[in-house]
Amino acid sequence: MVQYTRRFRAAQSTLEEQPGPTVSIIGNSLVARYYYDNPEHLKELGGIEIGKYVAGGIVVFNLDTKQVKWSVQLDLSTDTGKFRAYILSSPTVVDLDGDGNLDILVGTSYGLFYVLDHKGKVRENFPLEMAEIQGAVVAADINDDGKIELVTTDVHGNVAAWTAQGKEIWETHIKSLVPRGPSIGDVDGDGRTEVVVPTLSGNIYVLSGMDGSVVRPYPYRTHGRVMNQVLLVDLSKRGEKKKGLTLVSTSFDGYLYLIDGPTSCADVVYIGETS
Repeated sequence: MVQYTRRFRAAQSTLEEQPGPTVSIIGNSLVARYYYDNPEHLKELGGIEIGKYVAGGIVVFNLDTKQVKWSVQLDLSTDTGKFRAYILSSPTVVDLDGDGNLDILVGTSYGLFYVLDHKGKVRENFPLEMAEIQGAVVAADINDDGKIELVTTDVHGNVAAWTAQGKEIWETHIKSLVPRGPSIGDVDGDGRTEVVVPTLSGNIYVLSGMDGSVVRPYPYRTHGRVMNQVLLVDLSKRGEKKKGLTLVSTSFDGYLYLIDGPTSCADVVYIGETS
């Protein structure tokens, strides 16, 4: 399964919050090709050339029995078209409605944001539409109302927050491709939650979780592409009364950035990695 695991990472979780087997959830676009490498399976296609197509979907494995628990196809495309049915990030799993079962959240290169229940059924009001989604969907309480919200980003620079029922809360445009999912935390120590977004332009944005507005003095500009999810850490010493968090990120300019959340002042370390 070299071709299968090279592109996608498994997000492991138990789908049902009760005693039972552990499962592995994988968003995939290449599992069909692996399956049809078997000549006996290839006969099922009746002469269709599987190499001409890309299928994106979710496969859930039972890690105890090493068997497929269930799978569901989401998108289908040809391999030669402008838009292909890839899933470019790991699925997110979270119990959205408190029923004890985990739901599966995933965005696709078609720009579709899916939420599936623990049995693989697409939830009502989904999928939602955006431009191509490359980063993972984030589920967190971003507006401090005690409920889980969902945050998606796309290659056109759109950042959107949704309720668990698929209703838009806010949307912000930040004028750059967003290659990874956002990070969530109280960046400036004001008691309110922010959404931190990396961009291909090198800007790191901090948005208000309440309404999506840009929190000043951000964005912070690096001098290269930011291709990773920004790490939010508390670097204060024990007993030190320091507000906010530190934003940690690499950039394609070869530097590691440690950005003070409240002030956006940064310490930089040259690590020489520009690719």
